[in-house]
Amino acid sequence: MPEERTLVGWLYGWKEIADYIGCHIRTAKMYHYELSMPVYRKIGKPKALTYELDLWLKKIDEKTTNIPRSTHFKTTNRPL
Repeated sequence: MPEERTLVGWLYGWKEIADYIGCHIRTAKMYHYELSMPVYRKIGKPKALTYELDLWLKKIDEKTTNIPRSTHFKTTNRPL
C-alpha cells in the first residue's frame, strides 16, 4: 500500500490511477469493478480523486487484515 499522501487532485486514465495505487492497469480495473474502487467514468477516460483513492485503500486494508494469508493469496504446492 502507498504511504500517506497529502496531494489532492484528479488522476486521468487507468495508467495514472494504477501508478498512484501501485498496481498494474488490469488490477486497477478489477479493483474498480469487483471491489468498488471510486472511479468516475463517462465517455472517455476514467478519472479518480486521489483523496478518495487513499480512503478506499485504507478501507480495503482494514477489511483484508483479518483474512488468513492462505485464502487471501493464491498458493501453489509446487516442489522447490
